[in-house]
Amino acid sequence: MKKNCKNQDSIPCPMTAEELNAMLEHSYAQSLEGKGRPIDEVFDELEKEIILKNK
Repeated sequence: MKKNCKNQDSIPCPMTAEELNAMLEHSYAQSLEGKGRPIDEVFDELEKEIILKNK
């Protein structure tokens, strides 16, 4: 469920602060273990998703 962020624009948030922290902790642990994806690969994928959404 989306929640309103505490900001002046009331932008909907896809997760709570606790959920975000848990996800970031998991990602950080993966990076320390060398299990993460290369940053270029991640940003290429995000760029493709943004382009598709804006068509």
